[in-house]
Amino acid sequence: MSLRDWEYFSFGTLVGVAAGIVAGFLLAPQEGTKTRKQIAGYVNVAKDSVSDLLFQARENLEIAVQKAEGLIGNDKARVKKIIEEIRDQIKDLEASEV
Repeated sequence: MSLRDWEYFSFGTLVGVAAGIVAGFLLAPQEGTKTRKQIAGYVNVAKDSVSDLLFQARENLEIAVQKAEGLIGNDKARVKKIIEEIRDQIKDLEASEV
């Protein structure tokens, strides 16, 4: 699953949870003050969940960036090595022709 797909999935899940909570409160027969307290509690839980998801997303993104930088660095080193080998072979060919 790509990062973009994960974002859509996470957003859809949060929207679905929020819609379910709102529907549950609207259909539940109880006092308004009690309902408001419950809503406030659920909002705090949801806020904490979103904060955790964002923290995990940042960590995963940092790991991905580090891996990408490592791959790029490895490729640069390999390319430099190949170029040096080609240069050495050219020098050897030039020396053998003389």
